[in-house]
Amino acid sequence: VTKRYIEVMQPPFEYGELEDAFQVDCGLTYSGAPVNVVSGLGHLDGQPVDVLAGGKVYRGLVVASGQVTLPGGATAAKWQVGLPFQSQADTLELDVGGQDGSIIGRRKKVTKLILSLLETDTTGLQVQSQIRGRWEAVRMPSIVAPDGKAKLYTGNVEVPIDDSWEGQGRVRIRNVNPTPCTIRAVTPVFDAE
Repeated sequence: VTKRYIEVMQPPFEYGELEDAFQVDCGLTYSGAPVNVVSGLGHLDGQPVDVLAGGKVYRGLVVASGQVTLPGGATAAKWQVGLPFQSQADTLELDVGGQDGSIIGRRKKVTKLILSLLETDTTGLQVQSQIRGRWEAVRMPSIVAPDGKAKLYTGNVEVPIDDSWEGQGRVRIRNVNPTPCTIRAVTPVFDAE
């Protein structure tokens, strides 16, 4: 039977507790005593889901008989469970004024991006050159807790890019985790001919 649903996005996540971030599709929330298994997910039977449980990210868990289990006997008191989705943005060709006019149509390559982030889990943030096709993860080990829980970061981060001259300065940015990601600004550092 075909079913159709209308879902409404929540307001942007700002300055809340990470455990309350609802960044999944067709999902449900569990809040109560710490548990290893959550049920009531019959609408997702057989589907791989993303889970944010107690601030930890679990990707690709499969729902069986309407329930999902955390690996390794882990437990959590607050869960967000649902279908994964990726937020993604592609930039346009760079066009800034050079000494002799616009650089549209000229060869250029991005050497790094400066991302201004607001309450973002950088462990799921990835950046890619438009031509090379290789994902370059944001590396910020200082904000990942030793217990594996995600930490939210506000501020600027520099991301080195392995770009080529054929890319025209275009990059792709995506978030692959079921956690908040707000990019306030993207500033490219680039070379142009």
